[in-house]
Amino acid sequence: MSDSSSWLQRNGSKWGLPILMGMLLFPSIYDHLRPWREAAAVLPLHTGNIRILVEWNYHFSGEHWGKSVSYVFFPSVLRSLEMVTVSASDRAPPTAEFSSAIFFLAMLIVGIALGLWRLISQPSGQSD
Repeated sequence: MSDSSSWLQRNGSKWGLPILMGMLLFPSIYDHLRPWREAAAVLPLHTGNIRILVEWNYHFSGEHWGKSVSYVFFPSVLRSLEMVTVSASDRAPPTAEFSSAIFFLAMLIVGIALGLWRLISQPSGQSD
């Protein structure tokens, strides 16, 4: 086996999952610190829940722009499986649409399973 592929096998799972989790968590943390005002204006009040950004999209076409972000509210998403998408553009005011959060929850479960598999599959005598 070549040196580069053995390096990837040794370090891919060691650093790949933490980097991926960081990439997924950064937008949500940023949104928590600097919330989008348009979204806050149209989102329903969810007392006792934490708003978590799970999807974001910006699009530009010439001089026109649009933005959409999707949120789940934790822990109520575990009961209602609901996701809220807020959309706004330079031509339309912000709107909120409700949809299913099943895909988000499935990806969360897969991510947790991969992380646990990484921890469990490591031989006890081997150190990172």
